[in-house]
Amino acid sequence: MQQLFFWFSFWLVALAMLNLTACGDSNSPQSDSDDEGFTDSDSDTDSDSDSDSDSDTDSDTDTDSDTDADSDSDTDTDSDSDSDTDSDTDSDTDSDSDTDTDTDTDTDTDTDTDSDTDTDTDSDTGSADTASDTATDSDTGTDTGPEEAVTCPYVAPDLPATFPNGWTSGEVTQFIDNGAWTWYNDERVLVDVEGGKIVVSAANSRAGIDVVIHDMASGVNEKKTLGSLSYADDHNNCGMVTTAPGKYFASYAHHNKECDSYWATYDGSSWSPTVTHSWGPQGCPWNDSHVTYNNVWRLSAEDGRLYNFVRSVQTSPTFLYSDDNGANWTYGGRLTASPQVGYNAGYYKYWGNGVDRIDFFATESHPRDSNTSVYHGYVKDHKSYDSFGNEVDDNIYDANSPRIQDFTKVFAAGDMLGGVSMKRLWNFDVVLYDDGTNAVLWQGRETECAAQDLSCVPKHHMAYSRFDGTGWKSTRLVKGGRTLYRDTSGWWEEDYLGGGALDPDNPHVIYLSTNIDPRDDSTEYPLYEIWKGVTCDYGATFEWTPVTMNSPNENLRPAVPKWDTQNTGLFWFRGKYNTAQVFTTEVVGIITQAD
Repeated sequence: MQQLFFWFSFWLVALAMLNLTACGDSNSPQSDSDDEGFTDSDSDTDSDSDSDSDSDTDSDTDTDSDTDADSDSDTDTDSDSDSDTDSDTDSDTDSDSDTDTDTDTDTDTDTDTDSDTDTDTDSDTGSADTASDTATDSDTGTDTGPEEAVTCPYVAPDLPATFPNGWTSGEVTQFIDNGAWTWYNDERVLVDVEGGKIVVSAANSRAGIDVVIHDMASGVNEKKTLGSLSYADDHNNCGMVTTAPGKYFASYAHHNKECDSYWATYDGSSWSPTVTHSWGPQGCPWNDSHVTYNNVWRLSAEDGRLYNFVRSVQTSPTFLYSDDNGANWTYGGRLTASPQVGYNAGYYKYWGNGVDRIDFFATESHPRDSNTSVYHGYVKDHKSYDSFGNEVDDNIYDANSPRIQDFTKVFAAGDMLGGVSMKRLWNFDVVLYDDGTNAVLWQGRETECAAQDLSCVPKHHMAYSRFDGTGWKSTRLVKGGRTLYRDTSGWWEEDYLGGGALDPDNPHVIYLSTNIDPRDDSTEYPLYEIWKGVTCDYGATFEWTPVTMNSPNENLRPAVPKWDTQNTGLFWFRGKYNTAQVFTTEVVGIITQAD
């Protein structure tokens, strides 16, 4: 009997312990069974129901450590256009720390600290998720997008209370002591990371075409004058490309004066003799128009083929190509065949990703000759496409070429932007970022103005546009300031401003040259200064800081070559600028390198 009582007591105790263990397990923190790595720990009595709609292909079920049924259900479908709505009704405080790893290589880290009823709304505007974006949401509903760790949230640098004369935001290096450039020859500056060089080209005031190879380790500049033309003009500077570490190709032409292009190659130790290439076989001159501009890009996916886009046949953008690093060139065809309006058939800016694609950003004519809009397209696999990837030309090498109007219109002349009707648009810069988005910089007039009418003030404005895969969105930036010159010694330019540049390694950063302070859009300075703009909301707004202040001379036409996310070079020319043909300027830069 005593033995029976012992076993009866033993099983009662065992059953009680099993009960306690089961209860304890139901209240212990749980790890999600999905691949998101969520760990939620709640110590309240509530019922949460979170429903997130991102563009991720995840479906997560989180079980929280609440004494009642706490269930989070995240359904993601990420196409870089995310809209998250979390609605938590807690009687206490929840701390959820979620880390999502999406199939589109996005990593979203959400940290929500909710008390009572919170509603979080995330709005991501991006392309069709072809890159690795890191987004951080901290109960603010704002996804700050790519390269968050590099720039955003942005903290502006401390500025002096009073700017001394000639102030700059960093140490300035002189690369060319006598030189200037137009913004329609690219690349004007190269960064050869493997070769340890920076290569800079400019047209000098003596009609020469100079190239400087700057050694980043020693700081030594090696200068070469590739040739001389009949008169000085900043349109004559080179377009250049790196063909291998320490090796370069540079090409230039006179500004609508001759039927020739010129080029030379650098083999790692010296420049070759300059070669003259005649456009006579293509019919030059064309209605008294000649050759202008060179834009040279290399595509590794085409076995290193070089493309050189030149304004030539019927004043259209026309290309040559080389399969031996520039030793020999073959006529390719016309990128577009828009009708000539006045002076030419449009202005084109180019950007090559170095692999398989060359983007272009263009107008129909010079803005003084028509009320121009701006357009975008790109070249890939010997075809051309609009911004959305729709094929426009199935063979850019054949004799059939589209018009620029067949591509995507970024912004239409006469449309309103920031309360201003933007007319007679002109293009500054274009970039394709690593995340698949595009950005462009451009200008427009508020007042149309008849040609050569000094009584009319054009009232220029500068603008930014971004393509996120769904469409172009534009932002007015700042007044363009005074025109650099009008009716000067027989040269008339209604639309010459200071210019602008995108940072190709950081989609948050742009640079402008203007004599109007973009911080208030009203303070006017006597000379053009360089400004840095940073956006953390995809270009909707920018925070501005000066790069130069109280300068003794103009600071014009900034350029930022491709480098990497940790290193940046900002280049421009500064000095006295009378016209494109008369200037006393130097090419300088600020180099920012990682420690």
